[in-house]
Amino acid sequence: MCRVLIILVDHQSAELTARMTENLMRIKGHADLSLIIVRNGSSSGVAGSIHLPFESFANVWIRESAVNRGYFGGVRQGLEWFQETQGDLPPWIIVCNNDIQIEQADFFERLSQLDPNCIGVIAPKIISCLTRLNQNPFMVRRPGRWRIGELRFWLKSYYLAFVHEKMSEWKKTGVRLKQRFLPSTPDRAGPQLATIYAPHGSFLIFSKQFFTRGGFLDDGFFLYHEEIAVAETCRQVGLPIVYYPELCVHHEEHSSTGRRFTRSIYERQRQSFQHLMSKYLADLI
Repeated sequence: MCRVLIILVDHQSAELTARMTENLMRIKGHADLSLIIVRNGSSSGVAGSIHLPFESFANVWIRESAVNRGYFGGVRQGLEWFQETQGDLPPWIIVCNNDIQIEQADFFERLSQLDPNCIGVIAPKIISCLTRLNQNPFMVRRPGRWRIGELRFWLKSYYLAFVHEKMSEWKKTGVRLKQRFLPSTPDRAGPQLATIYAPHGSFLIFSKQFFTRGGFLDDGFFLYHEEIAVAETCRQVGLPIVYYPELCVHHEEHSSTGRRFTRSIYERQRQSFQHLMSKYLADLI
């Protein structure tokens, strides 16, 4: 069984963290896992009154952060602490939300069959518990100027972004109804281990090679658009992102941000988009 480091971020949602921890304990080979729980925006003890069952894990660490560093900010804190105190990274590093459930008993056995030396990031099949749709591949191809122009237009104001959010919800509903009443279609990316541009950010499987070649987690994104930063970093270090539907997880979508599109969410999206354009996609302006 291959060694795996899992870094998950908890923001005032200890019950979800406990549920995911219990879920991991039911998976074959979980004793070989190392687990870091980063508790964003918390300066007190372990996940409040929620019991976290760690007795079957070889290594578990809880890192407290008095401020909310965001998704990649929290993960980066945990990853840097691991490298400073525990030394070398294992072959695979999983970065994920705490609202993920893995139902495949042999998930890590399947992962061990892949070569971490020639892959940057693995994008598994991610089934949304809200829509029942597969969230991967997040993007098959790099966006062009037209797509970037669309994103810039919808983020011009909160009201435009709100309309765009509602349109996206209606589109997902239409796709879900189509899948319910019509025969199923093959996965969007085609064959297994298909190379894609960007993976969905809720569950990312990084290889050690990603970091060995100079890849990093950009904490300039608080919550949104980190998928494209990962994609552009893989392009820079010369490693592919592959979609591998033989690995499958379930995602309780919007459990941390909620389902309401608020002004604060809009501001986070707009700030992340500005950071994305200035640092990664300046050639598309």
